[in-house]
Amino acid sequence: MPEPKDVKELIRALIDSGVNPTYAIWLGNRLQRYVWSFWGEHLKALGLKWQDFLSVFSEVSDGVVGWVEGRVGWGELVSRLREAVLRRVGVGVGEARAVGLGRWLSGRGAKVK
Repeated sequence: MPEPKDVKELIRALIDSGVNPTYAIWLGNRLQRYVWSFWGEHLKALGLKWQDFLSVFSEVSDGVVGWVEGRVGWGELVSRLREAVLRRVGVGVGEARAVGLGRWLSGRGAKVK
């Protein structure tokens, strides 16, 4: 999943204009929708709905702010989010691969149309 630099720039602009960083990452759910467009079908296979994903996403809010501010790399943020998803559904990496999520785990999941 490519880094959404346009979303990062938009969130950064919101923060620079005085919006609280924690609020800015949720405004419009832009990053959340971007990630869901790549992972949504895979997450549904794990039993996660959109609302569940948003809850999991909230667990990595600090990482998202760090990414926007340049303290956390995109790959690191994606890894944190993937780990949070697996914790939430109680599925280990081996189990996820067994249900066909190997490409998702490796970060090579295709965007869902």
